[in-house]
Amino acid sequence: IVLSKTGADSIAIVNHSSTLKFINDTDDRAFFQLHQDAPADSFVLNSSGNVGIGTTAPVTSWGSGKAVLALKGASGDNYSVLELYNHGTDANNDNLGIIDFGDGTNQNASIRVARESAANDAYMTFWTNNQGSIAERIRITAVGNVGIGTTAPGSLLHLEAANLTNIDRSLTLVNHGSGTTLTNTFTAIKFQVGDDNAGPSESGHIGAGQVGESGTWGDDSRMMFWVGNAGPTVTNPKMVIKGNGYVGVDNYAPDERFCIGTTGTSGNSVLKVSGGDGGYARILPKGGEGKSGHIYFLSD
Repeated sequence: IVLSKTGADSIAIVNHSSTLKFINDTDDRAFFQLHQDAPADSFVLNSSGNVGIGTTAPVTSWGSGKAVLALKGASGDNYSVLELYNHGTDANNDNLGIIDFGDGTNQNASIRVARESAANDAYMTFWTNNQGSIAERIRITAVGNVGIGTTAPGSLLHLEAANLTNIDRSLTLVNHGSGTTLTNTFTAIKFQVGDDNAGPSESGHIGAGQVGESGTWGDDSRMMFWVGNAGPTVTNPKMVIKGNGYVGVDNYAPDERFCIGTTGTSGNSVLKVSGGDGGYARILPKGGEGKSGHIYFLSD
């Protein structure tokens, strides 16, 4: 190994052997190695203390004074890879790799991957520090289930809170607007059944929002339920609950505590109550089956 000055402020280590090694003199353990066939700029430590692997410019837009580790592929599909491996786990929940984030000596957040039930499966967790107590907040299991507030998610998305004494907003959906832009503005959850051949089918929606501009909960707000493939609008829900507690079935603007609408086609009951013996009571709309707003009973 030859040390030679190659510039005003630099020293070059010229290696004429196959590998440059830094070795512990007590047990010949190599803790740093560079092979002579390594590509250019394989490892760069610049004057700011930033490290570049595959690049001589590890600092981009972060600015001076920032500690940067930059990985850069040569070109094209030669992307960068950061590998965190355990040499071999012994038990479930053994960590495979951890990335920690901190402020001074405080561990403020963490991303961790650990063995789940075998050496070839794992789960990922996300941790945050709340007033000095760091704890797991999100978990992604080996099969892809996501848990927030639980370490054992039993579905694709599992939300769980420990506050059992109060109404807890476990999931919040927001659609922003103001003034006239709030007219007919909703947030909704869509339910679909997938068909590998025909594609997904819209099975239903549950939505909440408002149909007017006043912003008053009782007058304009609605919770609506849609069923079927028809695209949801404010005039075609199967059931509506207004902010004042009025309920409408096939009636998107109920003006009483409980309102049932109908298509008006002959034979369509507004309300039918059936008994186990085959008898039933039916309320018909005006004109239905030749009757005008009557209640009649039929038994077997």
